[in-house]
Amino acid sequence: MLNLEDLETFVAIARGGSLTRVARSRGVAQTTLGRTVDRLERSLGVQLLNRTPRALRLTAAGESLLARAEDLLTSARTTERELVDLGRTPGGAVRVSLCRAYAPIALAQPLASWAAHNPHLRLDVVLEQRWLDPSVEGVDLAVRTGPPMSVTSVATRLTTYQHHLCAAPSYLRGGPAPQSPSDLQAHRLLALRTDRPWTRWPFRNANQVCELDVRATVVVDDLHMLMRLTVDGAGMTVLPSYLAKPEIDAGRLRVLLPEWKLPDAPVLALHAPRRKLTAAARGLLAFLERSFERG
Repeated sequence: MLNLEDLETFVAIARGGSLTRVARSRGVAQTTLGRTVDRLERSLGVQLLNRTPRALRLTAAGESLLARAEDLLTSARTTERELVDLGRTPGGAVRVSLCRAYAPIALAQPLASWAAHNPHLRLDVVLEQRWLDPSVEGVDLAVRTGPPMSVTSVATRLTTYQHHLCAAPSYLRGGPAPQSPSDLQAHRLLALRTDRPWTRWPFRNANQVCELDVRATVVVDDLHMLMRLTVDGAGMTVLPSYLAKPEIDAGRLRVLLPEWKLPDAPVLALHAPRRKLTAAARGLLAFLERSFERG
């Protein structure tokens, strides 16, 4: 396969008619130019130049390559310039994959604002829970919650959220509230089933760590359904703060064991290295980062 830099050097030598002259104009050693020609000849499998101490002549293959080389180089430079301009100029579409439970609550407003400021772009949104690798699945950005799964993409932290152990007042009227994590196994527990089962609840207070192996009486694969079951008195569960807060503020859920903390979790934007993103995707990522900083 042709190396464009080697080809450009060959054209300069062929037009200059002298290794010495070209070496002097480029500020390199003649041996460097000679190695470049050797590499190009090996790549093509033909001799391009007849070189003697006094003369430099093109072979028939060299004449043929020279006749085509400048058009090839012009086409390559034009293509490179067009692609660079395309990458710098926002345009086209941005495809994003968003966490189904999180996006309607926390991402709809910033995405609406970004779309309003970029009417020339199409925003293609897919809601799903599974972890994916954007570079493999043709997605510009993927926003996910929780510790990252094994992916090869870059993970940019947008924000974090808390977890709360919650129950409805109607459930708590049926018996005493738990005083420590060890009391939970005497209660009806609800759990979330995802691609990573949430079956260990690691509680921590000022002096202790207590990891609870959850024996759930109800397991569901949707956070909103888990919350509705909890609000309706089916039992106790752990909910993310972004989902539980409105229900807690309204008195439909109570936070239990507030002195025992569960780990915070990150909200991550998964993407290719920034230099490989389109200008539109880089703009959206930067906008989301600023939105969460202000929030």
